[in-house]
Amino acid sequence: ELGAGTGGVGLTLAACGAVRVLLTDVARQLPLLQRNTQENFPGGEVQARALDWRVPGDRVGLAPWDDCRWSVIVGSDIGYDPELIEPLLETLASQCAPETHVYFALADREEEEEPNVA
Repeated sequence: ELGAGTGGVGLTLAACGAVRVLLTDVARQLPLLQRNTQENFPGGEVQARALDWRVPGDRVGLAPWDDCRWSVIVGSDIGYDPELIEPLLETLASQCAPETHVYFALADREEEEEPNVA
């Protein structure tokens, strides 16, 4: 999960049967992500890592598991800052394989009545 915040989306996917889940967000969010991960999945099947999309070095060696290829990348409400769109796309390009599925739920900040799902 990119921009995980509390980790709600990734933790829900793990509870629904995802085998390995990585929650990512900027470093200041990491203590909360790690606590939520440990309290809900103490066995290590869910991990939390710092990832700042603006720092290309953060993308290297991101997967905590050997031979990991992301089958799904998710994000919720991560498109709120136009300045982060290009770094987000660069992060996706660095992590996606041809078979990777990407799911985002994005709110239109101009019209907050209905969420846009992409």
